[in-house]
Amino acid sequence: MSTPEPDAIQSSVPLGYATPAAGSGGSPTRAAAVIAFSGLALIVLGGCFLIGVMGVTQSTFTAQAAFLEVVLYLLAFACFAGAAFCLYVGLKRLIQLAMRE
Repeated sequence: MSTPEPDAIQSSVPLGYATPAAGSGGSPTRAAAVIAFSGLALIVLGGCFLIGVMGVTQSTFTAQAAFLEVVLYLLAFACFAGAAFCLYVGLKRLIQLAMRE
């Protein structure tokens, strides 16, 4: 017994779960605002890493402390770079949406 081709299968029963729900699409303004807010959250997270650097520098200086300090600085600057990117993309899109209306 052979299986029918996918194009040959037709259903006369409508599938309620296969159709998109009305109004379920996201708002582009909300998406841009969330991206911009995530940039601000990354700035806060980078500040937390810098607080960790301050805590490490107050303790005794060892090779492990120096390594931890370098790692914390790298994480902080990575957060700041990600925040700059998110703020740029989010605010650019918000400005585009505001100019369009």
